[in-house]
Amino acid sequence: MVKIKCPKCGEINPDILTNCRKCGATLPSRFGAFQVKICPKCSRTNPAGRTTCVYCGSQLI
Repeated sequence: MVKIKCPKCGEINPDILTNCRKCGATLPSRFGAFQVKICPKCSRTNPAGRTTCVYCGSQLI
């Protein structure tokens, strides 16, 4: 099981929760790290924050 740190109070919560068990703040999605962009030229996955493809350098949409 993955642990998620509350951005408001710092409490460590199990990843099955959507709200912090201590303060009730909304926890970041555990699937956030999996957000990607697909390169239109080479069809490879890139981190969501990229503007150019890691593999071929093409502009990402």
